[in-house]
Amino acid sequence: MPNLRQTLPLALVFSSLAISAPLPVVLSRTAAVQAETIPLKNLDQKHQYSLLYSLNAPLSDGTVDVEIRQGGAVLAAKTLHAGDADFYAQFRLVDSPAASIAVKAQSVSSSYTLQVNQWPLSGKLKSSPSHRWQDATSVPLGQTVFASGDDSE
Repeated sequence: MPNLRQTLPLALVFSSLAISAPLPVVLSRTAAVQAETIPLKNLDQKHQYSLLYSLNAPLSDGTVDVEIRQGGAVLAAKTLHAGDADFYAQFRLVDSPAASIAVKAQSVSSSYTLQVNQWPLSGKLKSSPSHRWQDATSVPLGQTVFASGDDSE
């Protein structure tokens, strides 16, 4: 049975963002893992986005590098391997150039599922880029900020 303290903040964040309908899907696909660049079209700076890239079968060996890129900048990245086969990140655009997902696969024969959703822009959900002060978002003082397990430092 989950601890109420663990489940309550998630309910609060969703109610504070007023999400009552499914999030708009920007991109959804299932395909074989390969080295590729997947363009992310119709993104804007008025929203933030979530990306889930998940391998459909566990890797026995090999790795898959996944990067969310905008122009020459990497907004978020992760290397998938046998012990961790999915990547979830919240991100937002910092400039107007188009964004893309860069995938590099080494010794992998698997398929993946990819979904990108649009979210309201909020300082209550950690989103990348966030490792430089120039990319920081305003955080509401005295309130909890939420992050996923992949990005909860």
